Amino acid sequence: MQHTNTTGTGTVANTAVSMVRETMGATDIVDGLVIISEVAAAAIGTVGVAIMAYGAAKAVCYFILYTKRGDDLLIEIRIDLAKHLSLGLEFLMTKDIIDTVVRPSKDHLIALVGIVLIRTFLSHFRSKEIRESASDIAGEAEFEEALERYEELQ
Repeated sequence: MQHTNTTGTGTVANTAVSMVRETMGATDIVDGLVIISEVAAAAIGTVGVAIMAYGAAKAVCYFILYTKRGDDLLIEIRIDLAKHLSLGLEFLMTKDIIDTVVRPSKDHLIALVGIVLIRTFLSHFRSKEIRESASDIAGEAEFEEALERYEELQ
C-alpha cells in the first residue's frame, strides 16, 4: 500500500479516507457516508437560512403593523430578529462543521470562522441590548408608578 503526500488543505483527511477504502474495501460505505453527510449538511443549512428569512419577514411585518398603530416596539422587534438570526447562524455553523469534516478545505474553515465570529458578536450585543431594555422597561414602570402617586396627591 503506497500513499503519496500531496499538499493543500484536507490532505490528512483525504489520506485517511483513502486508507480506509484500501484496507477495508469499504469504498461504497465511505462514499455513502460522505453523501449522507453532504445531504444532511445541505438540509441543515437550508433550515438555518429559512429561520433567518422567517425572522426577517416577521420583523418587517411587525415593524409595519406597529408603526401604523403608533406603538413603539422597536426594541422588542430587534430582539426577536436577533434571536432568529442567532438560531439561523447556529444551523449554518453546524452545516459548516459537517462540511469541514467531510471535505476539509480552507474555504470551509474560513466560512466556519466567519460564522462563529458573527454569531459571537450577535450574541454579545443581543444580551447587552436585552439587559438595557429590561432596565429601560423597569425604569418606565417606576416612572409610571411615581406619576400615578403624584396625580393622586394633586
